[in-house]
Amino acid sequence: LTSGTYDFELIIDAVTETYTLNVKAAGAADPEMYMLGDGCAAGWDNTAALAMTGTGGEYTITADLVVGSIKFITTLGQWQPQHGMGTNPGELAVNDGTGTDPDAIAVDADGSYVVTVNTNDMTYTVVAAK
Repeated sequence: LTSGTYDFELIIDAVTETYTLNVKAAGAADPEMYMLGDGCAAGWDNTAALAMTGTGGEYTITADLVVGSIKFITTLGQWQPQHGMGTNPGELAVNDGTGTDPDAIAVDADGSYVVTVNTNDMTYTVVAAK
């Protein structure tokens, strides 16, 4: 670490007797949702996924998308948990690592889009930006 002001988070699991120490620059928020896929600039590289903004299960990003598809991950460099399309368009599905990966969400036309993900009610939207 270089000199500066930092936020520290210590997570202790008394059952397993393990701990995790997270350190980040003061006031910096870690995104909890990232977008990737051949329909966006990140491609399918899970280490280059695009950070979405938001907290508490509601996330958004405005991005230029191209014809292809997208999915969402919660941790850079890890494929699970992975979110994608559920049974119907607009319905979000997840593989937490114990199931089958959900289908990718289709991007049907190039353009600028506002993409939202809500893990509270398991929905998503992909709407042309105005």
